[in-house]
Amino acid sequence: MYKTIVKPTLVLTVICVGVSGLWALTYNLTGVGEASTGIAQDKLDEYAETVLPGASFKQTDLSAETVVDGVTLLGVYQDERGNGCALNLSAKGYYGENSLNLFIAFDNNGAIAGIYPISTQETPGLGSKATEADYLQQYIGKSEPVTVSKDGSGDIDAISGATVSSESLGNAVNAAFTFYAEIKGGLQA
Repeated sequence: MYKTIVKPTLVLTVICVGVSGLWALTYNLTGVGEASTGIAQDKLDEYAETVLPGASFKQTDLSAETVVDGVTLLGVYQDERGNGCALNLSAKGYYGENSLNLFIAFDNNGAIAGIYPISTQETPGLGSKATEADYLQQYIGKSEPVTVSKDGSGDIDAISGATVSSESLGNAVNAAFTFYAEIKGGLQA
């Protein structure tokens, strides 16, 4: 019984404990557990050139309701020069939750200064057109929630054949206005 049950059990237990210890050591030595949240500074600088030229964004500790209409607030960033702020948002698109990751900047008057699509899982050549610079230009200067329509009756024209992606982007922008309203009082002048 010792050779067939107890000894193999003890050997496997020692091996499992040893491997677990090595995993824990590797985890701690590589710094994986200390990864920072937010966007890396080099990426923030890249996004700033698109959404608010001349800005130098730093993550703030301001908080707002984290989910509005299916749009998740991932981070709040303020320009160190006091020219505005930006929000990192994740929104539901055509392919489901988190298929749009956006960086939306506001000027000091609460108007959209720019939108940078960090990543998208929308259909290439169709839904992805909603994240192209020409389409995003429609949102610049808007200072209140927008309506997206495919018949031209809204503030923003939806892309033909990509109505879901267009409306998802509009929903994300409208949620950004809600988030901005919650945090604007805490922004440094």
